[in-house]
Amino acid sequence: MKDLNALILKIISQIITLMPGFLIAIFLRLAIKQRHANGKDTVLYKNKSNKYTILALDSERYRGDLDVLAKSDKFRVLHIRQGWQMLLIQANLKGKHYIHEFKNIDKNTDLYNKHKNTQLLITNVLTKLYKIISIDCVTTVHFKYLPDYYWTMASESLNIPYIMLYRECNLMSPIIYDMVLSMMASQGVFHGSHVIVHNQKCKDVFIQSNFAKENMITIASALRMDALVNNINQDKYKNITKENKRKKFTLFYFPVDSSMFGIKNNKVDVKKYYSSSNYWDKKERFFIQLHETILKLADENRDIDFIIKPKDIFMHEKSWNFYEKVVLKSGVDVKKLDNYIVDAYADVHSLIVESDVVCVGQSSTTIESLILGKRVIFPAFFEYMDTEYFKQFPWRNHLGLFDIATSPTEFKKIFHNAMQSPGISDNIMEKRKELYLQCFDDLTGDAIGRYTKTIINVIDQHRCN
Repeated sequence: MKDLNALILKIISQIITLMPGFLIAIFLRLAIKQRHANGKDTVLYKNKSNKYTILALDSERYRGDLDVLAKSDKFRVLHIRQGWQMLLIQANLKGKHYIHEFKNIDKNTDLYNKHKNTQLLITNVLTKLYKIISIDCVTTVHFKYLPDYYWTMASESLNIPYIMLYRECNLMSPIIYDMVLSMMASQGVFHGSHVIVHNQKCKDVFIQSNFAKENMITIASALRMDALVNNINQDKYKNITKENKRKKFTLFYFPVDSSMFGIKNNKVDVKKYYSSSNYWDKKERFFIQLHETILKLADENRDIDFIIKPKDIFMHEKSWNFYEKVVLKSGVDVKKLDNYIVDAYADVHSLIVESDVVCVGQSSTTIESLILGKRVIFPAFFEYMDTEYFKQFPWRNHLGLFDIATSPTEFKKIFHNAMQSPGISDNIMEKRKELYLQCFDDLTGDAIGRYTKTIINVIDQHRCN
């Protein structure tokens, strides 16, 4: 299937090279949709608007941010998927390339000529596209995607500001921070107009890497957190689990090759962090014990729902095969367990709210579970906390906010206790709020206000220039 898609992409890209710029622009216009306040998309819309128009590139990566922006009375949100952007890239470049290849590229190479031709093609097409539809700014969620790079470079040259709504927020792991630092340093200088980040740690890495200047970066939390925080402040989640007919346990799945067990990356010298090996030698045993424990609990407690929530991408990686083998060899027949459910598409916030007990690794869902006042189990089997891998764990300095299970027996004990006594003390909740602020920088529920002010200011400054 991948080979077929690649062939189709190649054919369409070749056709594009034969088309005049205005026809390519019309072709792209049909690929650009408008996101409405109700979350639905349309292809038919006016070319101009009395609102500020955002064109979101690579629209599938925004984690709900586009829906929040679309509900604002200040913005019209248009978006395009990266596959359409890729067609323009492949017309000249062909094959797989990365942004760093074009930093300080030798001008006496064939690749440089392809690079320049790609720049010219996209600038020519966008010149015509922006006459068809009026755009006030373009946005991305990251700096590393090549199709975004060319589109944003061309937009800036046409006085359309590029604003990055940086998606990452969890840089509390020292090795992850250093990896991002190294990646940014290799990118040269940020070519856009502004960056919006979730927290101070994210701002620090942009500045330390010399990727962007301090006055180009705004801390504004995460748009998707507004609804969560507002509902907490208005006590809308109070006693909601008591209204459920069934109790619920949720594991926010992390793969056996999760970075909490080590990492292999050429952006940093991993020996500085893991002197013995890139990966913990007990990670597979840890993973097996965790899932066997949950499966047995599900088998023993048929009146409680056990939800396994992976990211969709995890289910398409090799590590998912390992999980499936663990389930198969566990001795528990999941086909006969109506209460054991794998759901990659469940709404994260709704799932946390409905859960009585949550089990987590190192993702940001940990912070969301903590702020929602849930009993949160952190599994630490095989003396994980005594390893050098734990020194890279982002929540290593906040263990008092969790229920720590150092063995399957302790995990089961905590599980039963938490199901009977799900409450969290006021003192612990205050400390959880402090950690939440480190990650998301806002407990007022007005990230949209901060984003709106920043985006409009950047657009208005460009108009004045």
